[in-house]
Amino acid sequence: MSIPARRPAPAPRIWDRHQSTLRVTAGTPEDALEPARVCEVLREMGHRMAAAEGTPAGAVQLQTHHFQPQGLSVVVVLPGLRAVLHTWPEHGLATLDLAGADPVGLGQWVTELAVGLRMEPNLQPTG
Repeated sequence: MSIPARRPAPAPRIWDRHQSTLRVTAGTPEDALEPARVCEVLREMGHRMAAAEGTPAGAVQLQTHHFQPQGLSVVVVLPGLRAVLHTWPEHGLATLDLAGADPVGLGQWVTELAVGLRMEPNLQPTG
């Protein structure tokens, strides 16, 4: 009886990283960077992405930190995606850091977030 050969472990998936700056433009509503609106948009996006990938809605994790007097940081964790959004309402600015295994999906995520918040994106691959 021979011992079966070991299979090599699958190579880890390499994650792409992207950074994006979202800027308030003339058509951006005043409440674009309000914490409740930002969280609502990110939560909806997370649930849609999870559903598209067949992941249970409970797999979407969202953590927030509110700064005083204004500003917000939100972390969204999905299987295969990590997103961190920081807002600076006083400057009409938000930054988005994304890491995920699907570079096309990352670009779509930025576009969808910008549309949801009605802001203008600037996507920069970082690694």
